[in-house]
Amino acid sequence: VVDPTLGVITNIGRDHVQFLGETLPEIAYEKAGIIKAGRPVVVGERQELTWPLFYALARERGAPLSFADELPDDQLPPPGLLPDGGPHFAKNVRTARAAVERLAADGQLALDADKLTAAWADFARLTYFIGRWTTLGRAPLAIADSAHNAAGLGPVLQRLSDMNRSWHIVLGVVNDKDLGAALPLFPAEATYYFARADIPRGLPAGELAAAAANHGLRGGAYPSVAAAYAAARAGAAAAPGGRGAVFVGGSIFTVAEVLEGGDLPPVT
Repeated sequence: VVDPTLGVITNIGRDHVQFLGETLPEIAYEKAGIIKAGRPVVVGERQELTWPLFYALARERGAPLSFADELPDDQLPPPGLLPDGGPHFAKNVRTARAAVERLAADGQLALDADKLTAAWADFARLTYFIGRWTTLGRAPLAIADSAHNAAGLGPVLQRLSDMNRSWHIVLGVVNDKDLGAALPLFPAEATYYFARADIPRGLPAGELAAAAANHGLRGGAYPSVAAAYAAARAGAAAAPGGRGAVFVGGSIFTVAEVLEGGDLPPVT
């Protein structure tokens, strides 16, 4: 569709399998369609099952290939400069920085260290970065993250577990997700508020609640994401010891509905 200056491929996980394939190499092959003849490509994560395929296709197409893990650590933004973007953020930052370095090396942009530092410092506003480990509120603590498959949810849910909170989880998914892989990752001790995102692909809350119950996840079905979020906030606020907290996730669309109801920063 386009003739790119640069292609970027992030990590490969099992998602959209009805279109992309069942195995990671099959999915990687479809993603590798963005590797164009003679155009450079940056791969964000060197995964054992996928990097040989990227290497072979890039060589076949004459596309200069680099991996983000080859970037020296001293080229990354200094600690504390960026917002907390969740457990995936460090890999994504490294990938973005490697892409910038590739463009600079190819003469596509002039790299000014001071301007780059200033851009990192203003990252959230410049990129409208929301929906990944976004803090929705602090009394009670409420966090949203749009991870929506097993590969993305695993690190996010592990971080929730490490926080040692009484979690009240608003969960909504679309109807093509592999619930058998995702639901076992969620904590059985949490309280769940199931809802259907307001899109045609949204899985009905009752069906999600029934599927979750098969994995020991208990809670109620709500008529909307907004109703589920309001109930979860009330439940978290009433939790003993001030340990109650809310997590919203399962789908980009579920997270979007909660964010649309909040006070988001202006974009310029």
